[in-house]
Order: sequence, then C-alpha cells, then structure tokens
Amino acid sequence: MASKVRVYGKAQNRTALGIAHAYMVMYPQATLEDLRKAFPNELNPDKGVKENFVYAEDKGTTADWDGYFKAEEELLTMGDELSEKAYESAINVLSGGFMNTQSEKKKFADIDILKYDAGQAYTRLFSYYQGAKKLAFTQQMSDLINLGICRYRDIYSKNQDEMGFSLYQKYSRKDACRILNWERDDSSTVYGYKIKNGTCPIFVTYEKKEDISSSTKYEDEFIANNIFSWMTRSRVSINSEEAQKLIHYKENGLKILLFIKKSDGEGSDFYYMGLVNPIYWEQTEISDDKGKKLPIMNFHLQLENSVRDDIYDYIVNQ
Repeated sequence: MASKVRVYGKAQNRTALGIAHAYMVMYPQATLEDLRKAFPNELNPDKGVKENFVYAEDKGTTADWDGYFKAEEELLTMGDELSEKAYESAINVLSGGFMNTQSEKKKFADIDILKYDAGQAYTRLFSYYQGAKKLAFTQQMSDLINLGICRYRDIYSKNQDEMGFSLYQKYSRKDACRILNWERDDSSTVYGYKIKNGTCPIFVTYEKKEDISSSTKYEDEFIANNIFSWMTRSRVSINSEEAQKLIHYKENGLKILLFIKKSDGEGSDFYYMGLVNPIYWEQTEISDDKGKKLPIMNFHLQLENSVRDDIYDYIVNQ
C-alpha cells in the first residue's frame, strides 16, 4: 500500500524537493527507510531539523513549524513498509497457517519454509535451506519473486486503495481473504459476504443462474453507476446482529468492499468496485422453494468511486 511523504527544504528551497523526486524516479519502489539512508539527516545544513522526510500526516518538529512541502502535488509517493498485520499475514502464508482445507494442506505438506521458535523468532527450515543451496532452486525462486513483483507493478499497484486492492482488477474470494490479512482462508464459507476483523467483502454474481433455489435469487442490481442495490442472505432481519453491524458501519469502523462478476461463466474472479457505504436499508421478504416468506435486508450501497463507463456497460447490459 502506497504512502505519502513530505520533504523538508530550508526556506522551502525546491532543490531539495527536486533531488528527492529524482531519486524516486530512479528507484520507484524505494521506501521511506531507503530515502532516509540515501539522504541522512546529517546532510541538512539546518541543524534544527530532526528529519528530512516525514509521513504526510506528521506535523514535523513542532505543531506550527512549516518547513515541509505539503501540497498534494509536492508529496512523494512510495511503497509503504509492511504493517504489523501485513507482516504477520505474510508469515502465516509462508508457514502454511493460511491454508484451511485438507486438500491444500495435503498438496503442500512437503513444502516447509519457516518455523517459529521459542525465542519468538522465525527461522527458515533446514529442508528449505538445503534447497536454497542448489542453483536451479534459487534461480526458480528468483524468477517467481521477480514475476510477482512485475505483476504487482504492472497490474495491482495502480489505483490501489487503503485496503490494498486495485480498482477494477479481478480477485478471487481467496485473494480477498489473504489481502485483508485474515488469519485463515475462509473462501469456502464467505459465499456472498462475510463480516470479519472489521471488514466485510461482498461478492455478487450479477446474472443469476435459473436453477438456483428461490431463497438465493437475490435482486442485486445497479441503480446508477455509483449506487448498488444489494440483498443480504435470507433470514436476516433488521434487528439481527449482521444487519446492525452494516447499518452502524461508521461507529464500528467496518470497511465494506464490493466485488462483482457478470456471470459464473467468468470463473471464480470478481472485479473490485471499491469501498461502499450503506445510505438506505429496509427489511423485506423473499420466498423459498415452498413459497414460505423469509426476512431479508435490502441495502443501497454508495460506491466511493463511480464505476468506469466500460465496466459498468459490460456488467449491466446484455
């Protein structure tokens, strides 16, 4: 996830900003730590400055000190350092803890990378160390890592939001669980949506199959390119815990993310439509296969980003 950084310039000297900007052009994946190593504070002739670079939300050395460039076009954008949750999630994936099905556990049973020891440190396992000594192994690992970095730069780093998702790129339920730093792959139980760890990813198949049960024929649709009418699962009433969490999303700090695919023919991946906020809700009814009326909640979700015209036209029109 990208972060914004302010540059200090004595008397707002733009040379400092230009030099820092040139460095970021040469090294676009540099972090704040890299920047501080390249331009240590000792280089600054103003001895009263504690840091040449600070995060955009920081105020500098004092609350009223105005020594940093801080206009939006003056801020440097760089790859953020891993948050503690992201670091723990990455370790969890590498150590096999993210896997949640017996088939996956069996598939990767012979692959050991990391272990956690009593000294509260992660170390690589001996079997991985033995493999790393082989040239072919290290070359293949290097190729995979570089491929992942290139795919991230070319596809996923663009239009990335605070949740780590890139607008209009495609993600599976499993991808969402991993990027949201969930400790387990809950993709098999997410179905249409799931509220967990302060997040609620919603997955919608816009064109429903004819042979599905009546109680799952939800009337999910765009009202406009920035408003989506969405139905919860059946048997959810306005007083249910689930509905109340969605209604009071602001107070709870709940982040709601919308993913949509046109039909099941597209496979298991969904377009990411961005963060959404409930602006209207009501309890209504849906019938099951026997005609029994079941409670269900209808929410109107306002998208933080209006859907791009070509994506909207593809999903909505036949």
